[in-house]
Amino acid sequence: MTSIAQSCDLVTCLDVFDREALVLTQEQKDLIAEHKMKIEVLALLCSMDQYEQCKGSTVVQPPIILLEKWQEDLIYFRYGYLFSSEPPTNSNENDNSGEQRGRRSLPADYVCQINRVYEDVRFVISSEGHLLQMIQLANATNQWVLSEKCDQMPAQIEGVQCIERTRKVKALVIDLTTEVISEEDLKVACCTAQRDSWFGR
Repeated sequence: MTSIAQSCDLVTCLDVFDREALVLTQEQKDLIAEHKMKIEVLALLCSMDQYEQCKGSTVVQPPIILLEKWQEDLIYFRYGYLFSSEPPTNSNENDNSGEQRGRRSLPADYVCQINRVYEDVRFVISSEGHLLQMIQLANATNQWVLSEKCDQMPAQIEGVQCIERTRKVKALVIDLTTEVISEEDLKVACCTAQRDSWFGR
């Protein structure tokens, strides 16, 4: 299939983009079946936190599925807000919500030493144990995932500890088990500051 936007005016293109189904082609599904063993091995490595095997284009693991031009056009039209050529400059954009922090949590930036890394991750594991391929577009237009680790230094405020938890981020992925393209909540590591339960009683 050629690019959806190849020969249409703006109004027609917008209508086509709204109606077009974002699915894998039969050739792409056949490729998943062909690489079934590799997918199972990658799923095992990623689930065992062999993180180097799951990273993006700077590592040897290429994507299983290469998107066609019309798929990339459709993805950027619908989910362009998830992609950028460079990582966000303000890491607080991806900080945890109040609900995720909990009642006893504090703004970690003011308390903990945090190591932050943005990466164009290639593969992640779903809550069902499926290998998900993060969709990264051509011309280095990527989805960037922010992961955090608490530094070994103790918290700077008495009665507070820095702990590592998980938070959810939106990402567009290909489920290499169900062969579905969808927007999913991914769990990634984050560092939060929390008051000791006994402190202040």
